[in-house]
Amino acid sequence: MSKQLGYMIRQIRERKEISQQKLSEISGLSQSFISSIENGQKSPTIRSLKELAGALDMSYEELVKTALFSPKNNYILQKNKLVTEINADLARLYKGVIGQGPKKINTEIYKDILIIRIKPYSNPILIQLVKTTRGQRLLNELARYLFKSYRMDFIKVLNNLIGVDIKNIYCDYSSVDEIVIIIRFNRKFL
Repeated sequence: MSKQLGYMIRQIRERKEISQQKLSEISGLSQSFISSIENGQKSPTIRSLKELAGALDMSYEELVKTALFSPKNNYILQKNKLVTEINADLARLYKGVIGQGPKKINTEIYKDILIIRIKPYSNPILIQLVKTTRGQRLLNELARYLFKSYRMDFIKVLNNLIGVDIKNIYCDYSSVDEIVIIIRFNRKFL
C-alpha cells in the first residue's frame, strides 16, 4: 500500500502543481520524508498522512481510500467524483439563470470530451412554443442567448473543477426536452 499511496500523493501534488518543497512548507513535514513517501521507501504515520491530506486540500479519509484502490478503481472514483461536482455546480448555475434547477443533469466523460445533457422541467408555455416552427426558432434563439450570456460562468465552473483549457463548445438546443452541451478540452483531463 505504501508504494501506491506514495504514487497517489505524487500524482495529486503534481496535478495541483505543488513542488515537494512547497508541500513540505505547507504540511510541516521534511522534503526528504515526502520524497521517501512518494518513492515508496517509507510508510507515513497517521499524523503525517493527516498533514499531507490537509496540505493537499483533501480529507484524510479520501487520501486513504484512494490509496486502497487500484489505479483503475481510482480512475473510476475520480471520474464519479468529478461528474458529481460538475452536475452540482451546473445545477446551481442553471438555477441562477432560469430560477429553478434542472430536472436532471447527466455528464459523460471521454478522455478530452465532456458531454452534458440537461433535462429541464416541463413548462406549459415551452411545450406550446415547441409545437410550431417559429416557436422552436424562438426557443433556440433564447437558449443560444442565455448560453452566450452565461458562457463565461459556465467555463469558470468547468475550469475550477477540471483545470484544463477548453478547445471547443457545441450546444444543441433543438429539443425542449434536453439541452446537449459537448465540450472538447485541449488535453485529456483524467
